[in-house]
Amino acid sequence: KMVDKEKSPDKVLKMPERGNYGVGPTASDDELEASGEDAKLTFVLDGKVMLQQTFKVGQGFDFVKFKVAEKLGIEFYDLNLFFKGKIVPDPLAIVDMGVKSGDTIEIKLEEGVELGSKNEEEKEQIS
Repeated sequence: KMVDKEKSPDKVLKMPERGNYGVGPTASDDELEASGEDAKLTFVLDGKVMLQQTFKVGQGFDFVKFKVAEKLGIEFYDLNLFFKGKIVPDPLAIVDMGVKSGDTIEIKLEEGVELGSKNEEEKEQIS
């Protein structure tokens, strides 16, 4: 029996190619540049300003979270970001949460996580 190639499932249902979803260092420079206007954000941990950094409003919070974790010397999964008391879902873009330049993002660490702990783990692996 002949199969109609135009109607075969692999022609109709295309699986999306594995791609870059803007997570951390895999995001290209072009992708980051084309992400809208700047938003200078302040990141606070336990009421103390930890860092201020400018991102593009079209960038995903996964990228933001990666950069914050990197600056604090902890793992990506060891922190959560909150805006106006609500946890920020990683895949959403800054603009999707209504975050604007000048806004403050609260950082909450997982229990037992200490700032710089990633750097300490890397030092132990090297020695």
